[in-house]
Amino acid sequence: MNTRISHWARFVPFLVIFALITSVTPASAAKQLGDIIQSRDLLSSVVEVHTLSVRSLVPEAVKKTGAVAVGMPYARSFGTGILFSKEGYVVTNAHVIVHESEPAGRWLVDNIRIVFQDGSKFPAKIIGYDIPTDIAVLRIIEDREFTSLTWGDSDKLREGNPVFAIGSPYGLDGTVTKGIISAIHRERGGPYDDFLQTDAAVNRGNSGGPLFDRTGDVIGINSRVQGRDGIAFAIPSNLAVKIIEKLIAKGRLQRAFLGIGIGILTLDMAESLGAQSLVSLSHEGVYVAEVLRNAPSGAIFKVGDIILSAEGQSIRNNSHFLKIVANSKNASIVATIWRNGKKVQVTATVGERNSPRAKVRKVDTTIFANSTLPQIVLLDLTPELRLLFRLGDDFMGVMVAYVDPRSQAAMNGVLKTDVITSVSLAPVASIVDIKAEVEAAHSQGREHVLLGVFKLATGRNRNIAIQLK
Repeated sequence: MNTRISHWARFVPFLVIFALITSVTPASAAKQLGDIIQSRDLLSSVVEVHTLSVRSLVPEAVKKTGAVAVGMPYARSFGTGILFSKEGYVVTNAHVIVHESEPAGRWLVDNIRIVFQDGSKFPAKIIGYDIPTDIAVLRIIEDREFTSLTWGDSDKLREGNPVFAIGSPYGLDGTVTKGIISAIHRERGGPYDDFLQTDAAVNRGNSGGPLFDRTGDVIGINSRVQGRDGIAFAIPSNLAVKIIEKLIAKGRLQRAFLGIGIGILTLDMAESLGAQSLVSLSHEGVYVAEVLRNAPSGAIFKVGDIILSAEGQSIRNNSHFLKIVANSKNASIVATIWRNGKKVQVTATVGERNSPRAKVRKVDTTIFANSTLPQIVLLDLTPELRLLFRLGDDFMGVMVAYVDPRSQAAMNGVLKTDVITSVSLAPVASIVDIKAEVEAAHSQGREHVLLGVFKLATGRNRNIAIQLK
């Protein structure tokens, strides 16, 4: 009997482990995740960031001759944002609010709207942004308190830790996906990259949204996707918080720099410089490729120097060295270099430089001085316009020559070359008709009017409400 018991006793540990594994079924895990999302009300603080950009400045033809330029004048985009303070501060990706194109360069978007899960919408302004780390801070223009998310400690993350994301991929708001941390300290070609890699599904529209740990704390800001291979990258929360604080304080980042150009140290290059014994195993160090004129570090560094460590840290690669210098809070850094066959310790002065900036479009507001509708330039349909846009003589309406891209009307969908066919459901055939309907709305104490709009681009009609103030 005792022999039989001892025989089965050998299997007890395995049975316990099996019971523990099977007790956490996919269904129960999903339920736990759902409980976390609901109990911490996470969805209410994950927002959509809608933007509108004008593709060109006010056409000279509009100001001089009243002509209308043909073509789609605006570009719309969207991303996800993290509401991280009760004062209405939202963090998202810089690429959501900074558009890049050749040869135009970088331009800030003209109009930003924050959309909540319950459908409420608020305008927002840009507080600051940092293109190298892809972080932007916005603030909702609304005098009220908001529910916010909590930052977690990204330094505690390890490969294999479970995570989940919430965002608006392809405009599908409130989408939840889950996965694990696949890797940490990933670099993707940027000088300050330090990404978390995850296999949680992240797609277009998730940009700027949160990556949560299993407790519901934000440990990353989703930033990049690697094709459709189930690989995504997020900015660690600890890095993001430091940048956010600086952006709120100053609107931009200033990074320390030495004024030297560095290159990748290969084994062949190390051998040619007599330093193969230092880097043959660990591949540590970077070499000085150039010293810029008027470099803050002066003549401390020379071309061909190998920088082995800085601020007490061994240099892993180029990106690591740049981050050590950029994050320095001192007026100088101490580095160990290899020069002429021996190690030398040097102290180099650092300077400061601003992060790259985007251009801001300036709208000539004088063209709206006598506008019948706020921030909209209108034109009566002339025979020339009817011929240009193939509108019959019996088609009644008033053409939109230009809309201020910063206006509520533009964000709601009123665009250049639209034709306004009615105001407050009353048909209009001229600017005089629109003015009469606007005056009637004012006399009745209404703050909005409903426009009937014919979209030349699609050939369809829409009803759009705009504010009169």
